[in-house]
Amino acid sequence: MPASPTTAGSPTDALREPLATAVAAARSHGALGTGALATAAQAVPLPDLIDAFAATTDDAFYWEQPAQEFGLLALGATASIEVAGPGRFAEAASWWREIVERASLATPSATPFAAGGFAFAESPEVADGVWSAWPRGAWVAPAVVLERRGAMSAVQLQVCEAEAMDSVQALADAALRAQPSRAATAPPGISLRDDPGHTWWDDSLRSVLEAIAAGDLRKQVLARRVCAQAEASIDPAQVLRALRSRFPSATIFAVRRGGATFLGASPEELVGLRGTAIEAAALAGTSRGTGDGRWLLDDPKERSEHAFVVEALRERLAPICGRLDAPGVPQLMTLPDLSHLYTPVSGELLQPRGLLSLVESLHPTPAVGAVPRAADRSRELEPFDRGWYAGPVGWARGDSGGEGDAVVALRSALVWENHAALYAGCGIVPGSDPEIEWREARLKMEAVLGALGVPADRDAGARG
Repeated sequence: MPASPTTAGSPTDALREPLATAVAAARSHGALGTGALATAAQAVPLPDLIDAFAATTDDAFYWEQPAQEFGLLALGATASIEVAGPGRFAEAASWWREIVERASLATPSATPFAAGGFAFAESPEVADGVWSAWPRGAWVAPAVVLERRGAMSAVQLQVCEAEAMDSVQALADAALRAQPSRAATAPPGISLRDDPGHTWWDDSLRSVLEAIAAGDLRKQVLARRVCAQAEASIDPAQVLRALRSRFPSATIFAVRRGGATFLGASPEELVGLRGTAIEAAALAGTSRGTGDGRWLLDDPKERSEHAFVVEALRERLAPICGRLDAPGVPQLMTLPDLSHLYTPVSGELLQPRGLLSLVESLHPTPAVGAVPRAADRSRELEPFDRGWYAGPVGWARGDSGGEGDAVVALRSALVWENHAALYAGCGIVPGSDPEIEWREARLKMEAVLGALGVPADRDAGARG
């Protein structure tokens, strides 16, 4: 770990002059104060990103892929947009495109950066206090970005007002001074309850099977919610450390807004963008543990459920790609607690697009929604708001021709004070059994429950 910088002579001091130059350039064009972004970046040693997350209280976006030695921490909000309704992705994309086009870049490595996420549904269908303070989507150009790629690391500062430079630099210095945290123990006395219980699940699942038999549906994902309450406050940073340690091949993410943090360890990439190259993943079909998962490859129900996702990715990406590759036979993804059927998809765009445009094309996939997509009955059948669970969460550098990543926010929970709301879902297809699917959903919660310190439920079911 590098020595922690001090405020005087810190690495961000070297960014003051180029950032001031970018601000002056924006002002000379009459753009400063109207949303124009001025940004500068510099290579610096970084503390552990979770330590920096814990050392600050500003709104934050954390993203780490340990197996790929890649991580991001975005702090504060220089500019932002909150969106809802059927045009939410297009509205956020248009806003971000204008920000990028008008930005003043002070250093060669500075590219406008934004991050955020979206609820699963475009508008809430159920009155639900859990998500009352969260919008249906938020896309944020942060004030400070810490980034690590392998052995390389950097800090980037972004402002829209000259008067903000001092506060932005102070936030960056606070993050860069973060010290390693002592290992914390899980909060004691965690109690769990199904919200709102079990009865509705059987009725909803049978309703789905009836709709499938009538030809109205081919697949429907149903989710359940478990609420946890601890005797002491839950530390989101400690939960993130536990997830990062146990699931290095997943994307560990967190979005902090006010006093609540939405976090998780997602195994499912929605879409990755590098110039005109894209990647996506089909993930459906689940088995407990890593030793017995090969049965998924030969199970007609699991293969059928998985095929819906692959088919949807092909259909939605083919019109915008000149090349699209998807293996005809799925692979087996093995995680510490689960195995999944997995098909990687890659392609080359016919023309440059931004990340949010791709997210709009793909969300929701049949891995979290329905087939056909327009027939999704989850908001009708689930007696709670999914919130940001199963929605897209991600980041972007630049817009068309830039880079970015978005994951499906699975293995996730909303954490606030001494509370947590955990979510998981199952794909319902012909042959689905209510009790088996109920147990599978609980099994998928083990990742976050374990990070909270809750012992594994050995009765959660062995096959999905």
